[in-house]
Amino acid sequence: MPRPRLSTAAVVSAALELVDEQGSGDLTLAAVARRTGVATPSLYKHVRSLEALQQKVSARVTAELANALSSAVAGRSGPDAVQSLARAYRDYALSHPRRYPLTQRVPDSQDPEHVAAAELAVQTVFAALRGYGLAGDEAIHATRVARSALHGFVSLEVNGGFGLPQDVGRSFERLVRALQVALGDWIAQRDDVAVPRRRSHPARKGLHTTMARSSAGSARSITLSKPARASRRWVTMITDCPLAERTRSPITASAVVWSR
Repeated sequence: MPRPRLSTAAVVSAALELVDEQGSGDLTLAAVARRTGVATPSLYKHVRSLEALQQKVSARVTAELANALSSAVAGRSGPDAVQSLARAYRDYALSHPRRYPLTQRVPDSQDPEHVAAAELAVQTVFAALRGYGLAGDEAIHATRVARSALHGFVSLEVNGGFGLPQDVGRSFERLVRALQVALGDWIAQRDDVAVPRRRSHPARKGLHTTMARSSAGSARSITLSKPARASRRWVTMITDCPLAERTRSPITASAVVWSR
């Protein structure tokens, strides 16, 4: 019975099977040839080198991830879109831990499928960010921040980097919430936007109050009060903030609050 004719798509599928089983580090043309039942030279009709095969495999998995993100974000906006996108990103990485690293490869400009997949992923993130009023350069900066946060977390997770017993899923939800807060306050934190601050010197006033924005645009009061006895250190008390702790900090320190 004649062997089915080999195609480029079949070669890539065979390569992906090997990646899922053994990891991308063990991907070789010889291994793919054995998997597809042909001699290694026969593969050169479909891929010019191992590098080219890795590029095509990366294009395939990037498209998978991009489609998963696009489906998750469809019909959503703002915090809801970011939460759905983040969960879809993590779900893909956990479902395909050995494929996931290949999604980070820079697309080959000569491979239209890879370029299109990467563009879909980026445009999906842009769509999620529009609910925060982010566009242009700011959308690019925010996309880099979001990608770095999500990639860093899931890379640690799939490689067993979280050894403590606390629930990793809950940690991830905290990360997503932190992203939502940061994105909600993004415009106010731009370098070219002046945010008015009320300043006074504790050494002269004895009391110093500043305001920190919350994700909803409201304020949280940060009060520095002078101890009873003279000291070079001050007690920082953050009020009306469920996540706050009382800490000691030098007079020159600044307090940063991420509140719910």
